[in-house]
Amino acid sequence: MWITLSWSRPSGQRIPTVRPVPRGRSWSCSASMRLLSAVAVGILMALSVVTPAAAANTPSVTIKMDPKYSIEGTIRPIATISGGTSSISGALYFRRYTSVSCADSGQQVGSSVPVNGNNYYEGPNFQTGSTGDYGVRVFFDSSNTSQNSDKWSECKGYLLQKQVTVGIQLTKSVFEVGEKIEPQVALQGATGDAGGQVEFGKWSSAGCGPAKAVSAGIRPVVNGQPQGTVNLQESTLGVRSVRVAYSGDTKNAEAGSACKDYTVGAYLRGKVFQDADGNGTLDAGELGIPGVVVTLQKAQGTATATTNNSGSYEFLVTSAGLYTVQQTQPIGFDSTTSDRLTVTVSAAGSLSTAIDFGEAQVPSTLLPSRTATAEPETTVEAFPERPTTPQSSFAALRLVALGLVVIAALVLLVLVFAARWRRDDEGY
Repeated sequence: MWITLSWSRPSGQRIPTVRPVPRGRSWSCSASMRLLSAVAVGILMALSVVTPAAAANTPSVTIKMDPKYSIEGTIRPIATISGGTSSISGALYFRRYTSVSCADSGQQVGSSVPVNGNNYYEGPNFQTGSTGDYGVRVFFDSSNTSQNSDKWSECKGYLLQKQVTVGIQLTKSVFEVGEKIEPQVALQGATGDAGGQVEFGKWSSAGCGPAKAVSAGIRPVVNGQPQGTVNLQESTLGVRSVRVAYSGDTKNAEAGSACKDYTVGAYLRGKVFQDADGNGTLDAGELGIPGVVVTLQKAQGTATATTNNSGSYEFLVTSAGLYTVQQTQPIGFDSTTSDRLTVTVSAAGSLSTAIDFGEAQVPSTLLPSRTATAEPETTVEAFPERPTTPQSSFAALRLVALGLVVIAALVLLVLVFAARWRRDDEGY
């Protein structure tokens, strides 16, 4: 039996045939080659029938957008085309949507942006001046779809918000241990219906860092107003700092306040008193001595205070350690306590000892008396004589000479007029 492979051919061409090898015979080399050639030709013809034409390349289109923007600035999305052929060209169309999911039909923003190669392209300004949720998509319109197909980017959502400023105020910069410390916070520039929350961060050093803050509390924001505040009361001495962070909402951008430093200190209070019984202890009913200068000394420097009408004084210290307090001895008193006291201030602001100065009044008979010293009398002449000096004599001589010159001039004038009068008489 013969096996024949055939296909359409032009007239005059031979149809290759494959003949079976009779039993008991082996294949010849030429027959094998003819069989392989026929099979290869058949495979190639089959592939030419079933293989489709090459498809166009599909580029990638991505968008770069921040999740939040302020209504005061410019918003320009960046579209990046990659994966296209080296000759990719066409145009990009940017569309804005009124939701972060691009669910609506959207609206084209600005003119199309020409595309020339795999690169990134800046879009038009998407600023609307109105707060809310928005989305953006980009359509790539290929100029040669046989090489690079058209392509939509994915949706990219973003928020357009108002810029908010967080203000923080403290009633003073130095507080006493255990005193209430309640910062006041206000949001400036927020919408009237602003929500969200404010969080108070506290640092155990100045400058709000570098260590991580400890949350001192969170308060909600209703209609643009923080609801209440927190108490930063401290039980130890030192410098602290506080900052407030606003979370923002869909219409208002998150923001933070400036850093606010404050100091927690303790008062060293004492009294300079009249020690009536001389026991060196301030007892009930013993009066204070006003106007006494008291000096506080520490390694960092000194400070002074003057006792008030009740004899009291005070110093504010902001760090623990050893302090020396010294009074200036008041006149008319003898000390019943040391004029120089040393006190240790703990981290909590407590004192190791009292810092009162006792004084016993000295009887007036024992006070040193002052002897008046007669001052020499000074006689002031009503019209003192002026001594004659060479200069005054010379001035007198000048006056005499001037008088003689005047007299001589007058005599000369008289003689001249007399001579003229005589000549006139003779001529007459």
